[in-house]
Amino acid sequence: MILRYADPDLTRLCSNLHKYGEWQNVELAVLEARSEVGEITPDNFTQVRDFLNLQPIDENWLDKEEKLSNHDYNAFIAERRRHLPKRLQRLFHGEMTSYDGEEPATSRIMKGTFDLTIGRIEGLEVALMSQIRKHRFTPRLERTHGRGAELQSVGRFLITLLTPLAQCRENVVIARNGFDYSKLSGAIGAGGGLKPEVQRLALAKLGLLPFNGATQIMPRTFHAGAASALAILASWLAKMAFDLWLGSRDPYPLFEEPFRPKQKGSSAMPWKKNPITLEKVRGMARWARACAMAIMENIETPEGRDISQSSVERLAWPDLLHTVIHLLSSMTKVVDGLNVYVDNLARQIAEMRETFAGSKAKELLAEWLEGKLDAEAVYRVVQLAGFNVLEPTYAAAEYRISGPPESLEEADKWTQRVCVQVRKPKVQYEPESFRHVIMTGALRPSPLLDISTEAVSSWNQMLCELFQDQEKRRCWNEIFKVSYWLKNEEDQFERVLGK
Repeated sequence: MILRYADPDLTRLCSNLHKYGEWQNVELAVLEARSEVGEITPDNFTQVRDFLNLQPIDENWLDKEEKLSNHDYNAFIAERRRHLPKRLQRLFHGEMTSYDGEEPATSRIMKGTFDLTIGRIEGLEVALMSQIRKHRFTPRLERTHGRGAELQSVGRFLITLLTPLAQCRENVVIARNGFDYSKLSGAIGAGGGLKPEVQRLALAKLGLLPFNGATQIMPRTFHAGAASALAILASWLAKMAFDLWLGSRDPYPLFEEPFRPKQKGSSAMPWKKNPITLEKVRGMARWARACAMAIMENIETPEGRDISQSSVERLAWPDLLHTVIHLLSSMTKVVDGLNVYVDNLARQIAEMRETFAGSKAKELLAEWLEGKLDAEAVYRVVQLAGFNVLEPTYAAAEYRISGPPESLEEADKWTQRVCVQVRKPKVQYEPESFRHVIMTGALRPSPLLDISTEAVSSWNQMLCELFQDQEKRRCWNEIFKVSYWLKNEEDQFERVLGK
């Protein structure tokens, strides 16, 4: 992984020096187990252990030896044996094959990297929980299919990001636990080297359990499942980033990622605060999935083993882990410092002209007009009201009807007229609202819908009669309050945050 995206803690865990240290831990665990079953003397074990602990692994020497032998584990054995008396050298790595040393070490390293990943997921969850509490009552227009739908709080929106993230964490925990298993069962996995009792004892000392179905290596189903869990996590982080990115668009951004005082956005357009972190998360998630796919392909390692598996893992695992850790760190910083613009959230709700209550309005009208209008007609009443209130007005309406400008002069003229009206309307008026168009029987035909003038007139008469009932007017007005929609979230907040 390039330094720009590398995590220092993960770099240490994935380093060759840390790997060599874990190889030595495996070798010493085997020697200790052999001493406990009487294959070698306890004194021989302690001498080997003490000699090696006094001599740190010389990575440069090992690298030079690897270039000669073209085998990293044999180079490791040579580097360690050179510090032992000749009478003890045969004991080090005795009765073992290279992957008896590598597989338990890999399991321990993977458990460490996954523990680190789980901790970073939990950090992002904490950041989300803080924002959820902060924005419990901040109203927001939710969209489906990119169009305005109903209201929910920003806190509830963040719950929809938090809960699947927790599910991803559980998947990563399960994947991490898969590395509790490993093997010391020899060149083909049939136990031709170390005795079963030695295998069990040594693995237990390493915090591992024996796996009975190994060949020379562990089946890569464990690795594939772990990589898949990380790829799913990366994809969910990309989904989180995309939702926040969509809310950060001009002219009225709802959210913005943190922007440092001396930070720059576009080189050409200095006023822009480009959401580069959110975009980076979305892009790097693609690389995480690519690495995971390469690791999953290793399930097909032929027969006992070949090098195709290990060569891929040397590249794909560090990149996948660094990528996911970087995504988690980036999203945590975004969520921790997220700017939520309550004014623009309110502006967006206002510009929907109360159509956010349309689904409940449809149900009430269907109940109140039962026997007078069928369900299809009620649907069309609500649809027409929505179309009416969201139509452009004044200069904007004229511009839409006139069609596209046919010259530069026309483009200037129409754009200026619309902009002036937006900045300072010539006519002060209360914009139409969905609530009042229906309640006052003010529906009008729309060129976008095939509804006759006679039908519209008939509906308006019914609506005027309907809303003479004061109790119905009270119920009707209630569904247009923000509190009507946000109160339904209470159960979810209690389950997520507790009472």
